[in-house]
Amino acid sequence: MARKVRGSLTELMEFIFRKQVTTRGEIARALNLSASVVTVMVNELRNMDFIREVPIRKVGAGRNPLKISVNPGFLRVCGVDMSSYEISICIYDFTMQLLKKKNVLIEEKDPGKLLRKVAESITMEIERYEIAAVGLAFPGILENGENLVSSAIEELEGVNVLEPLRFRINVPTFTINDANAAVLAEFHARKKEQNILGLFIARGIGAGIMANGQLFLGAHGYAGEFENIPITEEMIFGNHELSPSLLDEFAEAINRAVHLLDPEKVVILSRRQVPEWFIGELKAIFEEKLTYPFNKSINLEPSVLKENPVARGAAIFAVEEHLKGVLKR
Repeated sequence: MARKVRGSLTELMEFIFRKQVTTRGEIARALNLSASVVTVMVNELRNMDFIREVPIRKVGAGRNPLKISVNPGFLRVCGVDMSSYEISICIYDFTMQLLKKKNVLIEEKDPGKLLRKVAESITMEIERYEIAAVGLAFPGILENGENLVSSAIEELEGVNVLEPLRFRINVPTFTINDANAAVLAEFHARKKEQNILGLFIARGIGAGIMANGQLFLGAHGYAGEFENIPITEEMIFGNHELSPSLLDEFAEAINRAVHLLDPEKVVILSRRQVPEWFIGELKAIFEEKLTYPFNKSINLEPSVLKENPVARGAAIFAVEEHLKGVLKR
């Protein structure tokens, strides 16, 4: 395949942001760009202070290759996990190192007052950390990234959550579903896989889909609304005994999704690390149902993330959306 003679700065920066550390050669291969195009684009990003280049030490003759990494101080971003009982606000630098985390209890029942309290809590951190963008992850169906059609936060059902937040928060602000945020964080942490089906267990089961390296939202943002299976985080973290029929129902639903999406990995996600006993029992039943040779290699695994998957994913989403506006191509 012929190398492209023009590339997207946004696509390149998103690649570097995910990899965190890469080389010009790796960029050329991954994005199918000529070496000369990569040089021009990397130089442009470096001159804008997005990235840094330092020589890689090597043994032997020849010119040392350059290691490309994001500039940690270029921006700071805020990721917010809007669970049904508290707000988790996390501040990250450009390398996605956690700088601060604070939790705020949700007590307001009026939608306007609730969103105002959220905005005020975030604004305090914006001023302190000079935050460039904010991402908020909400439980439930988020239509077109704006309207909460249904949600575990009952006070916000039927409310356009994005408009009042953008009105009160004076930096670019974006919203995302919590399951989508969690799988986006998993995608960035894993570095290699391009196709991931993430199953997020909270007050029910939601799904996030990474397809060919892109978060798949569907035409209206509904993609990933998983089947109505009554398994909750309280059940798996409270050591409740799950009936074999319920686990079998979950495994069968995963199997149907696997046939539809053909992922490389199926990852079980939650706000906390899912217990090994649950992963083990579900994995055993799921693997029995993989009857076709082409899907025998699909693994069901726990998340590689240790903490804050939803807030982290919301922050990553905010960075990616912010980059599109800044780079514009």
